[in-house]
Amino acid sequence: MTSLCPRVDYPTLPSPSSSPFRPFSQLPIEVIRNIVDSTAPSHYHPDTYPERQSTLRSLCLTSRLFCQLAKPLLYAVVRLSTRDQINAFRDTEQARAKEIETREFFLDGQAFGEQLGDLYVLLATNSSLRKIELCDFETEIDLSQFARLKSESASSISYIALFSC
Repeated sequence: MTSLCPRVDYPTLPSPSSSPFRPFSQLPIEVIRNIVDSTAPSHYHPDTYPERQSTLRSLCLTSRLFCQLAKPLLYAVVRLSTRDQINAFRDTEQARAKEIETREFFLDGQAFGEQLGDLYVLLATNSSLRKIELCDFETEIDLSQFARLKSESASSISYIALFSC
């Protein structure tokens, strides 16, 4: 007896033991880079910074490829407003500075207090800085310390702002 329904071969789903289907793995790296770049603003803005960092952290957790592309953006713009953030950033800076460039620093003087040595160390370890904003520093800042920045960084900084937030 012949069936009236034509035979249709449906694609089989991968078995649990086979590798999972990764739709992004077939895309060119440039397309994936554009996806990552378009998810977060490239410059600091106080209204969007928390969301920007959260989005980039989520992308870092998505896959190794997304992490490789999003991690430099995560550290490209840094705002430090607590002592714990300063310590964590300083403790990991030496290893990270070799592979990731911090372009913009936004530093809250309340977190530094009287310990401005930490400020100068943070600035001196970054050779790719383009913008520095210092907010609410109650102690006097010795601007001559900025001359100690690495020469590539000192010549490329286009914006230093001192203001009260």
